[in-house]
Amino acid sequence: MENQQTYKTLDQVIQGIDQLLDAVPHSSSRSYVHDVLDESAILHKFVLIGLGSLRIALPMDGLIEVGSLPVITPLPNLPSWVLGIVNVRSEILSVVDLAGFLDLPAARTRSADRFVIIRHKELRVGIPIERIYGTVSKSISEQNIPIFPEVKGEDKIFFAPGGFMVEEQLYCILDVKQLLSSHRFLNYHQTM
Repeated sequence: MENQQTYKTLDQVIQGIDQLLDAVPHSSSRSYVHDVLDESAILHKFVLIGLGSLRIALPMDGLIEVGSLPVITPLPNLPSWVLGIVNVRSEILSVVDLAGFLDLPAARTRSADRFVIIRHKELRVGIPIERIYGTVSKSISEQNIPIFPEVKGEDKIFFAPGGFMVEEQLYCILDVKQLLSSHRFLNYHQTM
């Protein structure tokens, strides 16, 4: 006897799912969906990096790549926090001294041999880093440790909305979207 498989169209599969959902009592399905979608319980992944004395949690959804720092080509007439440009697989990227951009002297580094490429929409930027500590997953409820004033000043609110502890070390969460869409950053990027 031949083994026959029956294939369903996408419409048939969706119709079957709809029938199953209709069979579940309406009030219980809503509470189940609410429990499943409790955002405070969803884990978010971070790469933990070191920038001078500062430890940063970089959200995976804002990260494109971690690698060795290519040779930086300096360009004239740029802000001091723009180190220059690099060529990464035929794509030219700006390299930014994050500590310089945020005016955090304690976090400045000159011995970086690695970098991360972060992105928001179509904008991609390289940031030199000194160290990678690993990765971690944290829920929203675990990301609520206040950040010290020197990191989260009025003009730096976009940088670190909060933080969390890993092995007795505080990591500041880098808000990539706010960083790369900040007025100061966009003004520089439009002049390039």
